Amino acid sequence: MSNLIRLIFIFLVSFSVPSCGDLKERGPKEPLARPSWLGDPTVTGGSNQEPLIFRIRRGTGMSDFAEHYYLQTHTEEFVQEVKDFGANFFMTHLFKAFGVRAEADEISRAKEFAGLLHRYDFRVGTYVGSTIAYETFLVEHPEAQEWLVDDYLGRPVVYGGTQYFRRRPYFAHPGYKRYIEDILRTGIQEIKTDLIHFDNPANQAIPAVFHHPLAVKEFREFLHNKYTVEELQARIGFSNTDYLLPPRYLQPEGMQTFDDPVTQEWIDFRCQKLADHYRGLAAFIRRMNSEVAVEINPHGITGVNRAWESSVDFARLLPHVDFFWCEDNNAAGVRDDGVLVSNIRSYKLARAFKNNVFNGIGGSALMAAENLAFNPHSLTRPAKHLKAYVDFYLEYYDQNFRDTASVANVALLRNFPSMAFNNFATHQSTVLFEQALIQAHIPFDLVYGPHLEDLSKYDVLVLANQESMSQRELDLISRFVEAGGGLVATEDSTLYTEQRRRRASFGLSHIFNVSQPDEVNSVTRNENADPQGRTVYIPAIIPSIERPPTEPMVNRFWALPQNYQELIDALKWAARDSLPVQVEAPLTTVIELTANGSGDVLTLHFVNYDEGRLIADIAARVKIPQDKKVEAVEWRSPDGDSLALSWEMEDGFAAIEVPTLNVYGLASIRLQ
Repeated sequence: MSNLIRLIFIFLVSFSVPSCGDLKERGPKEPLARPSWLGDPTVTGGSNQEPLIFRIRRGTGMSDFAEHYYLQTHTEEFVQEVKDFGANFFMTHLFKAFGVRAEADEISRAKEFAGLLHRYDFRVGTYVGSTIAYETFLVEHPEAQEWLVDDYLGRPVVYGGTQYFRRRPYFAHPGYKRYIEDILRTGIQEIKTDLIHFDNPANQAIPAVFHHPLAVKEFREFLHNKYTVEELQARIGFSNTDYLLPPRYLQPEGMQTFDDPVTQEWIDFRCQKLADHYRGLAAFIRRMNSEVAVEINPHGITGVNRAWESSVDFARLLPHVDFFWCEDNNAAGVRDDGVLVSNIRSYKLARAFKNNVFNGIGGSALMAAENLAFNPHSLTRPAKHLKAYVDFYLEYYDQNFRDTASVANVALLRNFPSMAFNNFATHQSTVLFEQALIQAHIPFDLVYGPHLEDLSKYDVLVLANQESMSQRELDLISRFVEAGGGLVATEDSTLYTEQRRRRASFGLSHIFNVSQPDEVNSVTRNENADPQGRTVYIPAIIPSIERPPTEPMVNRFWALPQNYQELIDALKWAARDSLPVQVEAPLTTVIELTANGSGDVLTLHFVNYDEGRLIADIAARVKIPQDKKVEAVEWRSPDGDSLALSWEMEDGFAAIEVPTLNVYGLASIRLQ
């Protein structure tokens, strides 16, 4: 259905940003220009981003030694040591919101330190906090009291835990936004930062924040801008919103789904406000200096309903930024109960929106390996004993990591209303289907609503219980199948509208040849002249670990589903067995296949999650583009020596065998 050059081109196409459900464009027509240096390797040598005033006020773990070490991290001796390790990026402090006067010494220290880092050819990131340390900030700006949020019971909304001194502002308040812009001017013009790190969007926009009076007013305006009077009447039952208030519960305890139309609109409003906030800040930064990158910390994909919990719709948020932090507590490995835990979903999310990921590697070779395979543009804080991985990354960056695209012909959809208006079932099904693909060695891309406009790269689309879809989305999927694309759908996929109103039958019943979810109890396959593509309907994804109904789909529930082989067989059939790579390896070995920008190098990455177990004699078959021939194949690994591999051509595939895999390695296939 697609050749290598075509798929790389399509991967690089820019997508517009949709509103909830109907794919109506919101935001800029084109993504903001990105800094030219983002294509270079980034090795983060560490961070001293938390200023001393905060460390002292927080108290936790503070000691004379800790203060001494903090000051030591600003010295030339320290920078030289980090440089010798291979690092070329460092994150330092800019503003923790104690106030410019309260933080004057720290800002001055950051300016001096950034100059030192630049002399050693480092890129410099600077931290901007999302809370207000009101005890000192209000001394400088008493008017900022109006920015601060009380919840619907009148209780101050704070950061959490023991840090009661950090209050949450309503981030969309004009006064707060102007203040943050002044801070950014300092970072860009005086400190000469290369990246702005906005911390904690993951809890900057929690539900309680939107009980600020201005947020309530803006929510009412949002409804009137989104709908006509008649449409609003049909949507919520009335059109006068003068006394309409946001939902008054802070946690969705027992809320399996959000069926209340006001709550649905409130989730959409919150996601839009957060995306608009960072779009505006990114545009402000780019106007000042287009070479300054923008990074946020919304967390990645963990099985939690991010839209409800923190107002994060990745499809609206990530097109405006360049990096995001993956602070998800998903340490790569195999749990004692056999569950494989990874950050692969978050890395694939980043690829979908041309982002890079910061994710602390620490002392884990497995985390470093996963990073190399799925997040090729940055390594974050590797420990000293992982220098072999840093050296490997820098040595082979141009050949195997720069300007690469996934060579996947399978796409798995995560659409907004399905994942935002259902707290549990859709997340469980999606995570489990992803887990099956990950462990069955099938490359796949994550796609979101905007990507449905052009699926020509793919041979198969997966709808894992994607229940709530607009007619526009249904039409695009129908068009894909009519053009020969395969479709695998499970459970309640397409049974609801984008407003989660149940349809009389599946929205794609004409493709499934099934009308209702209880109509069949076994896999239904279809191959008809009209539509042209193969379609499969699967009535259930069966978990292997029982999950309490109010528990989010966090990693302890990520065991392969009981019927995972049924899912994989269905996908292979829908793809007409045209997958780009076939690998015979344990289920705890994961692969990723990429191509470089010129299409003359294919890289097959291998990661062994079963630490301490050496894997031998892995057989792999890689599809070679019809207009190319294999010139050479080389095995490369930071765990051992490089060596040439032999290959045989079999029906358009290069068959190779990897002799041994410790933690990480790659097969570099050079084409001519």
